Amino acid sequence: MVSELRHRRGVTCGRSTNRGFAYLAMLFAIAVLGIGLVAASEIWATTVRREKEIELEWAGAQYVAAIGSYYYASPTGAKRYPNDLQELIEDKRYVTLRRHLRSLYPNPLTGARDWELVKASDGLIRGVRARRPSDGGEAKAFIFKPAGAV
Repeated sequence: MVSELRHRRGVTCGRSTNRGFAYLAMLFAIAVLGIGLVAASEIWATTVRREKEIELEWAGAQYVAAIGSYYYASPTGAKRYPNDLQELIEDKRYVTLRRHLRSLYPNPLTGARDWELVKASDGLIRGVRARRPSDGGEAKAFIFKPAGAV
């Protein structure tokens, strides 16, 4: 009678007949957790990429504004572009030092100051183009266009 009662409850000789189900449930939980982490990492990577694109737009706009400020602040009647980016930080065309840009901003996509220079026909800088890491994306250009220019 006692052995019959134990058999009905799923216990035989002090052991459960449900062995392995806890292990299987744990494996299933780990698999679901792994899938969730993969989905979260994709969302995180997309968010980081978007933030870097926003930083790129901001830095590019700063360079365009600085080149425009340099162009319109030409002391003589002829407007001209800077020879290099350093002239945006230290404009020595005046008696006192004039700054059009606080510092040379790094490219947010690469983390380095590796902007490609967009030059006018006379070899002076009209803008910058962002180099992208080898992800296959095309370079984004930020070019100053004076008012009234086509």
